Amino acid sequence: MNSSTNETVATEVILKAARSAYCWGKQTDAARLYREAAGRHQENKRIGEEMDARRWLGNSLMWSGEHNEALKLLMEVASCGRADVEPDSVYGAKTDCIMLLLHHAPAATCRALIDETHTWLERIGKPQWRHRLDLLGSILLFRQGKHPAAVAAAMQAHRLVHAAVDGPRYVETAYFKWITRSLFYGRQEISLLEYAQRAEAQFVVMHSDRMRLSCIRLLNARLRRTGERDAIGVAEEARAAADVVCQLDRTCDEVFEIGCALMLAGDWNTLDNLPVEQITVFPFERAKFAADREINLLRRNLKLPMWDAELNWPPELPATLPSAASINSSDLDKLESALSNLATAAQLEDQRLETTICSEAAQLRTRHAQALLRASGLELQINPLRHFPPNLQISNG
Repeated sequence: MNSSTNETVATEVILKAARSAYCWGKQTDAARLYREAAGRHQENKRIGEEMDARRWLGNSLMWSGEHNEALKLLMEVASCGRADVEPDSVYGAKTDCIMLLLHHAPAATCRALIDETHTWLERIGKPQWRHRLDLLGSILLFRQGKHPAAVAAAMQAHRLVHAAVDGPRYVETAYFKWITRSLFYGRQEISLLEYAQRAEAQFVVMHSDRMRLSCIRLLNARLRRTGERDAIGVAEEARAAADVVCQLDRTCDEVFEIGCALMLAGDWNTLDNLPVEQITVFPFERAKFAADREINLLRRNLKLPMWDAELNWPPELPATLPSAASINSSDLDKLESALSNLATAAQLEDQRLETTICSEAAQLRTRHAQALLRASGLELQINPLRHFPPNLQISNG
């Protein structure tokens, strides 16, 4: 076996190990291995293989929360026009860029990139690959609170991915994730149950698949059991999902759904071990979760059942509440701080997404907390924070 063959075999071993690490949710290890593979391909002047490895390096960095470095790498691959670079790699990088920018860029920028990529697919003769773009469009609609349109786009993406015979695609559970999320927020109980049952039939490949399936079950349970929630069943499912999350070396917004379910089930010990504070790339979601946590800690002190803010359930308060003596002043300070932080994060997110739903969500939580405290003889002061730095600086280029 000559040196060139030895080098090829060694690189293939590295890529296989990288893919295994990726599938098991070890994104830091995957990034390190893809970086090594890209370097080897570069030394051997295999530009196509190098760009593909760099695309997966950028993808791994994106999921590990290194968004600045990930965007730089992915844009390099996405803009590569060389004939010896496969369109799969370029398209994968283009859609990864959009996925990443959905967390940071203005809605208009995301829409423009989706449209530009549609045009690019037509130009290279691959319009059948559009299912990834349709799912990304669904995610943008979801974040803007346009749930019926988001459901339609995600379902269309799901239909198209089964019709496509080639090209990059997301794993099956990703499509189910965004379909069921929009159904949950749209209060479509029957359709959510149907898709939750369909999701159960999926072949699970990665740890992230297991986590998504658990979250779909949790969303279904929360919507179906408002008023008569099976706290034990929700807690068991949420603990299983939390166990998976704690094994993953990746950022995932599912952590907030899992945390909410644990909160509703009253499992504060497991909740406290969730890596919520590490998830810095979702500032609005994290601020919303922190506010929900403080509100439900207050409800726990007042001997009230936990409140599902996304469903505003239970919507009413008891006629009488314990006096303010049961409320610690430091806890009140934490609540005020969390709601102030949320108000600021919501303003920024609304501005970015061209919507008002984030501020409406913040106002709902503030009104609920004020009603709780007013019934106990206290008042709440909410002052939006002046400084709430963005996570990712995006140049005009």
